[in-house]
Amino acid sequence: MRSSRLFPRSRRALGRFGLLALPGLLAVAAPAAAQHFDEIALEFVDGLGFLDTSVPPDIANTGLVVFAGDEVGTGDDHLFAGSGDGLERVDLSTFGFSNLENVEVDNAGNVAWTSDRLTSGVTYRGVYRTRLDPPFPGIYSRLTIYQGRLFPYDALQPPARRHIALTSHGELLYSSLTNGDGGLFKGPILGVKSLYQDGSGIYYNNIQLDLNEAGEVTAQLEYSDPILNLSRGIFVWDAPLQLRDDARTAVEKLGVGTQYAPDLNNAGQVAFAVGANATMTFYDPPDDGDGAVVAQIQLTPGIWLATPTPFGEPPILTQLVDTSTGFSSFGQVLLDDFGRVVFSASKAGGGSGIYRGPDPVADKVVEVGDIVDGRLFSFLALGKGNDWGQFTLITSDFFTTDRQVWRVTPEPAPEPGAAVLLGAGVAGLHALAVRRRTRSAGRGESAVRDRA
Repeated sequence: MRSSRLFPRSRRALGRFGLLALPGLLAVAAPAAAQHFDEIALEFVDGLGFLDTSVPPDIANTGLVVFAGDEVGTGDDHLFAGSGDGLERVDLSTFGFSNLENVEVDNAGNVAWTSDRLTSGVTYRGVYRTRLDPPFPGIYSRLTIYQGRLFPYDALQPPARRHIALTSHGELLYSSLTNGDGGLFKGPILGVKSLYQDGSGIYYNNIQLDLNEAGEVTAQLEYSDPILNLSRGIFVWDAPLQLRDDARTAVEKLGVGTQYAPDLNNAGQVAFAVGANATMTFYDPPDDGDGAVVAQIQLTPGIWLATPTPFGEPPILTQLVDTSTGFSSFGQVLLDDFGRVVFSASKAGGGSGIYRGPDPVADKVVEVGDIVDGRLFSFLALGKGNDWGQFTLITSDFFTTDRQVWRVTPEPAPEPGAAVLLGAGVAGLHALAVRRRTRSAGRGESAVRDRA
């Protein structure tokens, strides 16, 4: 069992530190009115014990929320799912699963997760799945999609990476890419997953990844750069086993410690948060460090939106939020099919929360200290979002210290189908544009393959 406690739970601890913070918390206004809040789960209700706050809750386009926690009374690890009218539970620990790291759900109720698993005395780290409509009440299948041994390490079958992605219609992406071994794999959650991208001496390690309904895949990874040697970037691929020089990037030529988490929508846009200044330098010819410098792009702290461009060429970037309006630092960002962002941030004058734009007041969704439905939020952890702008968060009622999972819906709420149609239409046009795109002079297909 693993329990993530972000603050002391006892009322004695609350008295030690909470009363000092209470006057400041109570002085904060209620959340902005442009969204609707639904409490999905509360600790010690509906069989939920402690929430696992290290696992961001996911949300399907149907509004179904899936998250991790342990069972009240037993402490056994479980997956929980709900829409605000009770919870379903899927036992994990009885079947050897532990250290749950990520969870994803699609519109049909298919759930995928990454975790460790002890079986026959061997500990694996893998990707697994279940479905939230069991053939018999309470009997859920738990099936292995992929798993690699943790100890001893096997280069031919490395352990799964933490992050996975699942589209609303059930296309799954996962990774075993470790020090150049393994790769990215994609396919229907109920079908065969094929190798989508392997290391091959080009890609070495990846962290966050995503995919959309158009079949595009993005990953933030460590790669071999023709100018900088080992570098870090956000790559976007349109097809399986696409060569590096045929791929597109949202950012590239960054230090390996510069790690931005991409969120990809169905229009092919990529949003990411920047925490510190970084510079990308581009040359002509693109792969020649002795060539003429054609662009130096300075990334500064804030929220950025990218339209990926061919590898080696300057990306098309827009900074949506910076520090000039009162923010001091930024966390996770989510991007929906309407081009809207929601992100976590801290303010220069103190305080933190979740916001939708550059104005910390007008664009506030909710902040630490806000009261929602009679509950005083004492901390906020942004979860995941769906295609049409709903997202999840984990918080705590300051007065009871019991933590909750919430679903937030923008108002006026767009129809889920509208987002799907918009995303599919824009993504279709985007995919067509990608197929028709011609390479720059000197970057023809034959020249690229000759270098490979």
